[in-house]
Amino acid sequence: MFCRSCNLLRIPFSRTYASSVPKISKPADLAAKVKPKRKEIIAREPELAMTSRKLPTSLKKMDKLASLINHKPLSHAMLQMKFSNKRHAPHLEKLLRNARNGAIRKGMDEESLVIDQAWITKGKYVKRLWVKGRGRLAVQRRPRVGIDIRVRDKTTIERRTAEKRDKMVRKMMKTSGLVNKPLYNSSVFTC
Repeated sequence: MFCRSCNLLRIPFSRTYASSVPKISKPADLAAKVKPKRKEIIAREPELAMTSRKLPTSLKKMDKLASLINHKPLSHAMLQMKFSNKRHAPHLEKLLRNARNGAIRKGMDEESLVIDQAWITKGKYVKRLWVKGRGRLAVQRRPRVGIDIRVRDKTTIERRTAEKRDKMVRKMMKTSGLVNKPLYNSSVFTC
């Protein structure tokens, strides 16, 4: 039947047609069939971020400690800080201990904790007068630096490395091992 006002075909509703449509019994059935998106996977994975107080040291000195613990298991990083003879290693060891306790409170497994990121943040510089000879002055700037760490589960990091590896494989398969770069000024290479 055609509708006179819009000239579209209208199908009359019948009870037999409505009963033949499969019904979804529960929303959980539908959710089980749908693959979770990447953002949802990341949101479900537990992580813990910790920040230290600003310590009176330079960026270069603190960066050595940050690179020492970055991408290491938490227990190994705590051991490194325990036996390190750097001045601020005890502060960092305390920060790692607090991170471990916080992760345990969040329900994460203590054995599978890994420091995913460790980075340095600049604080405000303390300025002091530096009295010199012959009545002159200078401003002495003393740096303050903090360190931030992000602790994640080992399975999260393994999933991310697998994603990167799969992406590289897909990229190589797309180009089938060839590099798609055009040759510019190809007459130079001819004999």
